[in-house]
Order: sequence, then structure tokens, then C-alpha cells
Amino acid sequence: MNRSTLSSLVLTFFILTACQHTATKAPVNKAAKSNSQKVLDAEILGLVLNPTIFDHHYIRVRGYLHIGQEQNVLYDDKYDYDKSIQENALWIDTTTLKSKFPNFKWFSAKYVLIEGKFDARNANDAGRCAGKLTDIKKIEFWAPAK
Repeated sequence: MNRSTLSSLVLTFFILTACQHTATKAPVNKAAKSNSQKVLDAEILGLVLNPTIFDHHYIRVRGYLHIGQEQNVLYDDKYDYDKSIQENALWIDTTTLKSKFPNFKWFSAKYVLIEGKFDARNANDAGRCAGKLTDIKKIEFWAPAK
């Protein structure tokens, strides 16, 4: 084997190795990043009926928010709030709301879209709510369809 053929083989080997490494490395990193940040769309009544499906996952849910002295609850709708039906509601942990959203009380008595981590087991002290939202990542006003 002459010197030029050997050089060509070595160069081809390095090029193929570099291409293979680049092709396999990028998709793995993208997949890992997207799985860790995945937010599931949910409805409060769906969480009530199937809490284990969403347990310890980040969810996006809409509802009527009430923030008070002893009660921080996201109800399915205003009717449930008016009738105090907490079985169809989520307890909201305001710890992250206070730090990330200093004016979080503006959202009280309004319909909101909220993203956070769902915990089906630890609702609140009274235990009447269907679950708890912690580590709130996003909250915004939302207008329900009429």
C-alpha cells in the first residue's frame, strides 16, 4: 500500500468518525432537554378523576383562582368557588408565586392559566382539594369561552 492510499484511508476514517459522532450526539441532548421541560395540558376535573396520571408532572391548567388569608385555591369555575366545592379544585402553593410574581394577588378572583408541578397526595391541611400545584412557572389571565 502506498503512502497516498494510506493517507486517504486515514483521512476517510477520521471524517466518518467525526460525522458519526456529530450525528448521534445532537439528538440525544435535544431529547433529554425536551423531556425535562415537558408541560402537560390538563383540566381540573381530569386531575380529579385521574390524579396518578399527572402526579409529579408539570401541568398547564385553567380555572378560577382565589387567593386569601387561609385559602389559595384554583377552582374549576366561579360556581365551584361560590359554592365552596373544593373537591373540584387544586390547592396552590404560593411560595413560588410570591418570589416569581410579586403582584400575584392581582390574579385573585380571576380566571387564570397556570403552570406548575402537580402533587396528587399532598393537597392542603384540610385535605379537601383534589391535589396541589407547586413550583409555579407561569401564571396569566385567561378568559373562558362564553
